[in-house]
Amino acid sequence: MMTDPLFRAVVEAAAGRDVPVQRLAMSYRVFSTLLLSLPLSLAEAVDFGITSDTHLGALHRAIRAEGETREAEEIVVGLAQRLGDGPALTAWVQSFWPDAPAFVTVYDGMPDDEGWSCDDERPPHP
Repeated sequence: MMTDPLFRAVVEAAAGRDVPVQRLAMSYRVFSTLLLSLPLSLAEAVDFGITSDTHLGALHRAIRAEGETREAEEIVVGLAQRLGDGPALTAWVQSFWPDAPAFVTVYDGMPDDEGWSCDDERPPHP
């Protein structure tokens, strides 16, 4: 995947944002798959809280809408930052489509490596 010029641009765009390359790779695959109107893998659907055709359509619509004003690599980095975070995905998608369904992922409320869950208010980074 690193030979793909767009993925290299995604990795460069994410520099300094503390986004793991695994998240970038998953988000890049989802971005590419949706733009090509291909089916997502089960892992991609689970990680992004896609449980219906309505969820799939809403995410696709948000990606296309944001593509009118932002570069592809920035959209992929944004997806990577929201991966596994249902409330963040919902807020982003609903900013383009207010009637979009809520996204819920299996990771919502699950503590991360530092013991914080997605539902906790984190202290600001130093």
